[in-house]
Amino acid sequence: MMPRFRSAKGSALRSAIVAPVALPPFRNAAMDGWAVRAADLAHAGVTLPVVEVLPAGRVASRALAAGEAMRIMTGAAVPEGADAVVPFEDGERVGRDADEAMRVHAPVR
Repeated sequence: MMPRFRSAKGSALRSAIVAPVALPPFRNAAMDGWAVRAADLAHAGVTLPVVEVLPAGRVASRALAAGEAMRIMTGAAVPEGADAVVPFEDGERVGRDADEAMRVHAPVR
């Protein structure tokens, strides 16, 4: 440990440290999965078309509409209109590329 910090060892802050700005500056996904509207997946076995793929740091080109899903990676901005992210483990990828869809194994809340 550097000599000038030895006196701080074992100490606690008197007040909370608050960042002056939110980072990232948008709601971001905390897991890989599909951004969806929970109302669309109220039942198991529902299949939704995947209309866009969102890598980390990317913002969707448009809002998520009813009856759609967007594949989303950790750190990507949650698209407008989405109120849930279904982890990949709780669903299944159906099809590929332009015909990609996702199917859930259990209802989404």
